[in-house]
Amino acid sequence: MKTVLITGATDGLGKAVAFELASQDHELLLHGRNPQRGKPLLEEISAATGNERLAYNNADFAEMAPQQKDKGVTVNVLHPATYLPTKIGPNPVSKMEDGVESVCMLAIAEEMADMTGKYFFQTREQRASAQAYDATERKKLMELSFKLTGV
Repeated sequence: MKTVLITGATDGLGKAVAFELASQDHELLLHGRNPQRGKPLLEEISAATGNERLAYNNADFAEMAPQQKDKGVTVNVLHPATYLPTKIGPNPVSKMEDGVESVCMLAIAEEMADMTGKYFFQTREQRASAQAYDATERKKLMELSFKLTGV
């Protein structure tokens, strides 16, 4: 069994993935933006799956970096609007179940164990837009994100 960090675990795809991986008895580190939703989420998942290897945290992941691979941590990205039948993605290209399958593949598949720093659309590795690889543009985006969110 693996330890899996799930961001956005309080709603939508993140929550669906949390239920799926908890039912497979993985240890889950759940993340969300609302601390009041953490305890009820843990109770709901534990009651439904019997898995008590769950923790909830509010955290800033801006420091997550490729050098974490030396610690056995891999970081990959799934296209953010692919599977979002939620408030922010009213026209998803696939069903929630397809999204759960893709996220679970990235999180627990043995063939992903040494893969880090990759970008995926559905279950296929792809290249993001050229701007995503530009260090200057990434820095601008990070600074704007901090400014807009007050972090």
